[in-house]
Amino acid sequence: MERDEFPTLVEFQDEFGSWYRTLWRAGFTPNGPPSYWTKVDIEAALAALGDVPDDPPVTGDLQQNAVYPSLSVVHDRFESWEAALEAAGYETPVRPTQKWTADRLLDDLNELGDSLGRKPKAVDVAHDADMAAPRTYDHVFGSWNAALKEAGFSATPVGTPREYSDEELISELRSIAAEIDRRPRMTDVEEDDESPSPSVFRDRFGTWPAALAAADIEPKFERAPQYTESDLLDALRTLAERVDRPPSIGDLREFDDLPAPVTYYRRFESFTEALERSGLNSKT
Repeated sequence: MERDEFPTLVEFQDEFGSWYRTLWRAGFTPNGPPSYWTKVDIEAALAALGDVPDDPPVTGDLQQNAVYPSLSVVHDRFESWEAALEAAGYETPVRPTQKWTADRLLDDLNELGDSLGRKPKAVDVAHDADMAAPRTYDHVFGSWNAALKEAGFSATPVGTPREYSDEELISELRSIAAEIDRRPRMTDVEEDDESPSPSVFRDRFGTWPAALAAADIEPKFERAPQYTESDLLDALRTLAERVDRPPSIGDLREFDDLPAPVTYYRRFESFTEALERSGLNSKT
């Protein structure tokens, strides 16, 4: 095949959904994970982990290599682990729509609370493959706090609320940065039971980047993630689910695991156009 006859990257992405999925379908193992996990990419990764439709992978298999998504990422995109497996083409013994009744969700929440010895956090649920994803609780009960109330827990934050000084918050960020040897993300703080929630840092310093700047944690030079148009639109849909409405540019700045606002302005005529292309409408 002549070089000018070889398909372009865009053509591969249009045909297979993403370059990551293209590599798996061609029998190659990607060198690293995609810059943003779409459902298509997760399905491709899960399909690569198993051998036959009736022998799906287990959650522990995700830890084999960094090219696979974490369980929390899977739960963020799908209703449950079983739903993700089903989307990847595996035969699951129980359909998610038949499994997650309100009673089952509450029973699971109480059992988790008993095993933890405290009120569960959404992140605890996200890391438990035997439970429905946090978004399922939001869908069934209206919100995570509403689910906690139904299960008999108080809706206040876990632990005794306390005031943190600027120095304590800065020290906490520096400690996390030293432990993980990189610039902390909000998800790093969420997964640390000993740390204040990300909202505490945002409320005190204005934004997450401002909190990092106050702690003198400078971003290391990294190659900018290469997002496809599909990645960008999927990220907006994910953001809409998180804020439960059509998102704004301000919402996008609050989450450091999503593309930066400037990326949308470079790829679309306006942010409004990006919302419309993603099936969202800022006026509804």
